[in-house]
Amino acid sequence: ALYRRYPSYLERWTHKVTRRITFSLWSILPTHYRPAGGAGRFALQLFAPVVFVFFYIGCRFMAHAAEEMSYIIRTPSDYTRIHSENQAFESMEHDHLMSRIQARLIVWAVFTGYCIIIRSVIGTKLFLSYAIQDPQSVKKRWVSWPGTVVESKRRRVLWAFRGLAYAFAPYYVAKTGGTNPVTAADRITYYLYFCVHVSFFNEGAGALFFGLSEAQKGCMLRTPFELVTELLFWSAFNGYLQPIGTVINACFYFTNKEFQMKLHLRELLSPVLLNRANVFRFKVPKVLRRKQREKTQKELDARVEEWVATWKRKRFDAGRDTTALKIKKKTKRDIERGFIPFIGQSVFKGTLFPTRDEWLYMRDHYKEYIPLLTWEEYYGPEKFLRWYPSYREEIKRLLSETYDFETKRVVWMFGYGSLISPDSPPHGLSEDQKKQIIPYWLKKQAGYRRVWNYRHGPVGINAFGLEKVPQDKDGAMNIAGCIYPMDYEKASDLFSFREEGYELLLMDADYFEPMHPDYTLPRGTGYLWMCGEPIKNPVEGISDSDLSCKRHNPTADSPILQSYLDTVLEGALRFSTAGRGHVDGMNFAAAILLSTAGWNYPWYNDRLLAGRPWSYLPNYELIDGLLSTCPASRDAFIHRYRTAMESVSSKIPMFEQEMRATKRWADKFYFTAPVRPPSEFTSDTSLSEDLDDSSLTSPLIASDDDDFEENHHTVHDLTRYEF
Repeated sequence: ALYRRYPSYLERWTHKVTRRITFSLWSILPTHYRPAGGAGRFALQLFAPVVFVFFYIGCRFMAHAAEEMSYIIRTPSDYTRIHSENQAFESMEHDHLMSRIQARLIVWAVFTGYCIIIRSVIGTKLFLSYAIQDPQSVKKRWVSWPGTVVESKRRRVLWAFRGLAYAFAPYYVAKTGGTNPVTAADRITYYLYFCVHVSFFNEGAGALFFGLSEAQKGCMLRTPFELVTELLFWSAFNGYLQPIGTVINACFYFTNKEFQMKLHLRELLSPVLLNRANVFRFKVPKVLRRKQREKTQKELDARVEEWVATWKRKRFDAGRDTTALKIKKKTKRDIERGFIPFIGQSVFKGTLFPTRDEWLYMRDHYKEYIPLLTWEEYYGPEKFLRWYPSYREEIKRLLSETYDFETKRVVWMFGYGSLISPDSPPHGLSEDQKKQIIPYWLKKQAGYRRVWNYRHGPVGINAFGLEKVPQDKDGAMNIAGCIYPMDYEKASDLFSFREEGYELLLMDADYFEPMHPDYTLPRGTGYLWMCGEPIKNPVEGISDSDLSCKRHNPTADSPILQSYLDTVLEGALRFSTAGRGHVDGMNFAAAILLSTAGWNYPWYNDRLLAGRPWSYLPNYELIDGLLSTCPASRDAFIHRYRTAMESVSSKIPMFEQEMRATKRWADKFYFTAPVRPPSEFTSDTSLSEDLDDSSLTSPLIASDDDDFEENHHTVHDLTRYEF
């Protein structure tokens, strides 16, 4: 109510007019008569005022341009119609007609000069730093500035030179009194004037296909409309029709060093070669490909200093603590060794992401691949695209792009809790970033383990958090999670609001290992952002009652919630593909459970209709099966509280018998023979110390420190074994 406002009459009227203009036949049909997608929806969306307007404009442009081009070709002696105008306006004095032509030329010349000045100044970093005083804001805006402002001003220069050619040709013919083009200047003027009408014709055709592209939105069709639209608009403004404007743009391309901003001269390179993001559609040959320079450690440290400064500024503005930060760099031993070995094995046996053909089949039969609740049936296609936003080939292409923080201002994150779920992703991910949520390992050499230790104040939930394991203790583990890219500024906001109760942990990229060898971090990432340990209140004695203290193990009033686990595990179960990968999602969910410690705390089954879970959680049986058989969680699962927070005491013997019956299978599923280190590493004496055979004799490794055991119960070194 505090933010309620009453729009003015003009605003309400504008809204109504806009709605009436942008409607289509598909939008006014009753919901149960609407086609969900495909050709049916496209045919209905063609009947829309906006589409008709673009069709009308395009046809008028094409008809006028075609008539003029035909006249220019048939009548080269009077291609500008200057002589026919003199005959048509006999009453008008020749000087008066010339003054009109000259005035039009002056207007276009002034406008062209204005466009050249704007093109030369507004695309530079000097202009942006003058307009915006804050250096951090300048860096944020500079990411998208070249790709939007420079590109729009580049096309405006071409547009201005088209108008200048349209005004100059009649003036030139009237001044020289020429008829047929004879000299070189005559032929150049004739060519430029003809190109103007070619540009008009292509622009009209582009308007037609733009209307088709608008009608195609939401239909999930693969048509060439968008590509043809881009190609036609490019053919209306390019270096071959406006060569003088292209020369001007090329001069600023080199003087302003726009090639360093990953821009290209689109006047010469058509949309067939470049996409909207100024990236080549085809792989550039290795001979022509510029080799990426490796970032030095000094440059990476300078980048981290900038990250820390921005994070502190955001935390301070939000009223948060600015000291909750840790940076995990490689140890001297790791630097000398040159690598950090991973003791484990890839979880995924299939392709991790479906191939394009498989993805298209899944899209057409989405009900077989996503759990749909009753109220989600109408939004099934949208939920499918949220759970499976892309396919294998596109994701590999996105990952193959060169990582350049200075240009893209993107950082990589690691999530190990609810951020794994597609239903609760971080706010602010772009469409391409949502496609790059990839399962990954955090190696045990980082010195952390995942436990239940994050208390969310008065809400009454306990979530995943990290716990630092002392170097002289054995308890660190490989942690299963997901990596994903995120805009730098939005990542800073994430740790000031949604994840404000965690320390920001900047982890060296060498401490991470892909779960599938085809999907790896781009080179030069440096450090990954992740939630570290929950914030601990520095004041002694009042931490239990202080809401600002987030580091707490689960209690009866802040228990482990089954709904939180369901969110995480459902996000893991979606990673499955046909063939060998049909159970990869279960393997990934098992890896998450097995790489989590600290389950022996109050655990509350808060599902909707917990007594009939199939009504609201179709995968409940698989999730409960994993929880009841995983060696890390099966003991605690038996004592899980029911809806009334009462233990199922009468059923404990039944669960214990079931646990004993499945124990042999579960141990075989979760633990197999220890994975021996790679043969190329065996020569390293320092590595052999880490892989002492005595540490691999038992599947469960407990700590010898009584104080450490008192707070953390059994510590499982579960990551030494493959799944």
